[in-house]
Amino acid sequence: MKSFQERLFNDFDVKLEQQENGKVKRVYVYKGDYASWDLNEEMLKRYRRLYAAAGLLLCALYIWKSVLRTPMNADGIVGGFTMLSFVALMILVIGLWNFVFAKKEMYIRDTKQMIPLIMGGSIAFALFQAATAAAAVLFLIRNRVDTNGILILIGSLISALLSGCLFLAQKKLTYSERKGSGGSAQDN
Repeated sequence: MKSFQERLFNDFDVKLEQQENGKVKRVYVYKGDYASWDLNEEMLKRYRRLYAAAGLLLCALYIWKSVLRTPMNADGIVGGFTMLSFVALMILVIGLWNFVFAKKEMYIRDTKQMIPLIMGGSIAFALFQAATAAAAVLFLIRNRVDTNGILILIGSLISALLSGCLFLAQKKLTYSERKGSGGSAQDN
């Protein structure tokens, strides 16, 4: 089994350079493949704006729903799905952050790490938010209906829908690989 450092620097060559002060410096040169999204510059900017806005809206909705003063937030089932949603939301936010701030041409390994974060995080968050909405409906049926409970239900449904849209948007995206100094090129 390769060590963490061997896996991390697998796509890099080490070059030793002599510095002016006489010391030798290690310089890591990327030799792996590159990936770029199969979009023109304007469409890529639109996707980045969409992802950034959706990520901010999902976070704002999550926080807003979580701090509402209602007995529903203290319910074990609703609270459990809310906590599971937090983990999925953090995974999704990491993937969205990587996408929004990525360069036009990226290391292929970064692309292959980013896509599962967005796809997995968005579908998991959508499912957990749908489950939160279902638990909210059950809570409202069993207990008295209150305005904050209905707001949590609506916010959960909006979050599930928006997260599902992010999943579908990412599923439509394709990228092309460009051969670096080592490896093969192909389309995905």
